[in-house]
Amino acid sequence: MIAAHGNSLRGIIKYLKNIPDDEIIHLNLPTAVPYIFEFDDNLNFVKDYFLDDPEKIKKLMDAVAHQGKKSK
Repeated sequence: MIAAHGNSLRGIIKYLKNIPDDEIIHLNLPTAVPYIFEFDDNLNFVKDYFLDDPEKIKKLMDAVAHQGKKSK
């Protein structure tokens, strides 16, 4: 289990999933939602998913993406 700030988590996720720099900046992690990574017996990344409803996760990710933006 890892609990950390969004930027730290992005760094870990970037490494585990081999995500390029220009793509990782678009990853908006929702706060306080478990994010599961599964690995095979050789510790190779297999899959990842959030432990919540996908529609709810999308809304939370959108909210994170818009934090600090001026509302009109």
